[in-house]
Amino acid sequence: MLRQEGLVEREASLLTQDGRAIHVTLSATMLELKGKRDRFLCLSHDITLRKQAEQEVHNLAYFDQLTGLANRTLFYDRCSQALARAKRYGEMFAILFFDLDHFKDVNDTMGHHAGDQLLQLVVLRFKSILRASDTFARLGGDEFALLCCHVPEPDGAAKFAQKLIELGKQPFEVDNRQIYSGASIGIVLFPEDGGDIPTLLKNGDLAMYAAKSAGGNRYQFFSEGLNQKAQERAAIEAALREALKNDRLTLHYQPQLDLRDGKVVGMEALARWHDETLGAVAPNRFIPIAEQTGLIHELGAWVLRKACAQCKQWHQDGYLVSVSVNVSIKQMMQEGFSEMVVGTLLEAGLEPRYLDLELTESMLMEKAAESVALLRMFKSLGVQISIDDFGTGYSSLSYLKNFSVDRIKIDQSFVRDVTVRDDAVGIIKAIVAIGHSMGLKVIAEGVESQGEEEKLLSCRCDQVQGYLHARPMPAAEAEAFLERAQTSG
Repeated sequence: MLRQEGLVEREASLLTQDGRAIHVTLSATMLELKGKRDRFLCLSHDITLRKQAEQEVHNLAYFDQLTGLANRTLFYDRCSQALARAKRYGEMFAILFFDLDHFKDVNDTMGHHAGDQLLQLVVLRFKSILRASDTFARLGGDEFALLCCHVPEPDGAAKFAQKLIELGKQPFEVDNRQIYSGASIGIVLFPEDGGDIPTLLKNGDLAMYAAKSAGGNRYQFFSEGLNQKAQERAAIEAALREALKNDRLTLHYQPQLDLRDGKVVGMEALARWHDETLGAVAPNRFIPIAEQTGLIHELGAWVLRKACAQCKQWHQDGYLVSVSVNVSIKQMMQEGFSEMVVGTLLEAGLEPRYLDLELTESMLMEKAAESVALLRMFKSLGVQISIDDFGTGYSSLSYLKNFSVDRIKIDQSFVRDVTVRDDAVGIIKAIVAIGHSMGLKVIAEGVESQGEEEKLLSCRCDQVQGYLHARPMPAAEAEAFLERAQTSG
């Protein structure tokens, strides 16, 4: 009250004298009497019923009333977010579709009440083996779906499906009777089985019904070419090892510009690979394989070394920019990672403040406690830290305050909608406000049009990166870009 002039309004949770919890809005103002401001007037309004109604509306919109699981709407939303992350980082995720075998028989012989009870028991049992990152949903009737993020390989989805089948084989006690049901499961994988959510959902349904048609109580992949893909992954792994050994990868750089004066403030380093036999291998093909096989440590060290050396060369040529390097959770948690970063900076002669490590929001939250300590250590060294894909990882703001970061990157999925949807503008304004309130810079990635950039400027975004200004390019072209930018400036 003393710090703020005028009316102060807050929402709060209070306990009444009889121990009930109520939600209230509090409105308070200072009173001045004979020149003194030593008292205030506070009015409270009970909004408990309104809060309860809002929660009920939310639950009806996003959750199944019988089982408490996510409904189709919420599941589609979670899948869309998983798709955005997977496309960005070349990750694989799986969706498992299943329904209960012989469920109609239970409804017909024991009634719908027994059927509902069976569904609740199935959900309770299956939830016991789910990870916190999985999304379990009831799509309707006895049809369910399970979104499994961060699936390293198809075998992982198959093993999980088999666990569900084994659980489903065990009897359920309904109305003092033992019911034997089972589950038919269809599995789809991104990106093998579809590049968008509608296609994945359709293919998952087809796979599920194929499993049921084959007798039920089993799982079925939609893709018939899994063996061929496994051989392809093995070939890429072998070629990647050889490429790293013989220094056959290259780095491309994408400029990051200040939104107000157009100056280039940094370059993001991105690994590129052209193999003599395989041709151009996209990052979303070889980076996941590097993650799965442990080659990511060697690849990450190579990227960091090349990027720091190039950044130092630009400084010597008169272009004082920073360089951004993406870091995976496996890299960051690797023993000796911080020592490797320090050693690389010393070898290149690059000041730590010109190195920016980009870490994804979801990755930081996955290892939140460990991340806090590690990021503080990097900050003490002077290395810059950015949170990539901000807004897609459901991070806790309480943790965000503890993360020692310098910049947050707005995910391109929000930027893409900024010229066509008002709510996207509102989201970006909120992210910018959060960043600025914590003293952070905010950069938007994936900017492809002048209209998007103008909207971002109106939202007070600090920096931009995207095809509007430049695609990722080899070091020589990047230096030419820096020269043109400096000349025009």
